[in-house]
Amino acid sequence: MTARPIAGRALSTLLVSALLAACGGGDEGGSPAATQAADGPRAHVLKGGDCTGSCTGGGGTPVPGATNPLPTSAPAPDIVYRESFGPGPQGLRPKGGKGDMRSTFIGTTLGGFWTEWPGNKNNAWITGSGEATWKFTAGSNGGPNFNTNELPSPLEVDQGFGVVAGQVFSDVSDGTSGGLPTALLPVTWPTTAWSVSIDSMLWVNTASSYVALGLTDSSATLSNLLTASTVTVLIRRTPLASTLDWELWKSGTPRVLLASGMVDEFGLNELRLSYDPVAKQLAVQVNGTPGGTFAVDIGRPRYAAFEGIGMVDNFVVRKLPGGAL
Repeated sequence: MTARPIAGRALSTLLVSALLAACGGGDEGGSPAATQAADGPRAHVLKGGDCTGSCTGGGGTPVPGATNPLPTSAPAPDIVYRESFGPGPQGLRPKGGKGDMRSTFIGTTLGGFWTEWPGNKNNAWITGSGEATWKFTAGSNGGPNFNTNELPSPLEVDQGFGVVAGQVFSDVSDGTSGGLPTALLPVTWPTTAWSVSIDSMLWVNTASSYVALGLTDSSATLSNLLTASTVTVLIRRTPLASTLDWELWKSGTPRVLLASGMVDEFGLNELRLSYDPVAKQLAVQVNGTPGGTFAVDIGRPRYAAFEGIGMVDNFVVRKLPGGAL
């Protein structure tokens, strides 16, 4: 699927959602009650659902008897893994080895929650536990999902004021090491050609800030993709507000820059890596613009991952038709 620009009104809603998430959800032990009181139903959307239990960063206490909202089939035949980061119709999703239903209010750390598809304890997100991590947020523009790249999800439903669409955000680096937060998902890769992609938004306009998508065998949750990954594509801002620089790196000592370029910036920027394990060919696209195909043997990396400071939506691993990259 080719990335498309996000409309201006939808983008402004996304920015408001993300900003409130960063301001109101940064404290892992904070209560969302003040956010809800500030703006009534609108704030309810932005905080991502009612918090049940202790309202800690882990999603509060388990909710016995709650319905698991994860889908029982893939959203399309070619999709192997999918994550919309939707909060769930009751603001609850399964987490941990037992799949306890936990709240997904804004500021809840992503780590431990089962991926949307396939949803089970073997496919749970891994993140750091501190402030330098990835956390849930959500918002609505009063209509359909503002991310037009994304397929419909049972975790993103109309609650009477438009579809409540989820994302995850990070806004803090590790002040000691300077590391940026990484989110990892264990993946069993197809034996035929496949792609992995995210839609992303950069937070900070500095040379050291980026959002990245990559493949790795390391379980590190800080700066994994910048230092230890098998292959990584990342984006950074340029001095021009309307463009992004991108870079494609592979493992090595030192690491090897395979390609780089510049593309137009969208409201949400799609990063995509495609791989043919038979031909051992790797391809990269940023915002639908091909960045080249490379002869690289990446093996079968343990994790797919994203990293940086910003916002991420619509994580998808899919089989490619006819092995086309």
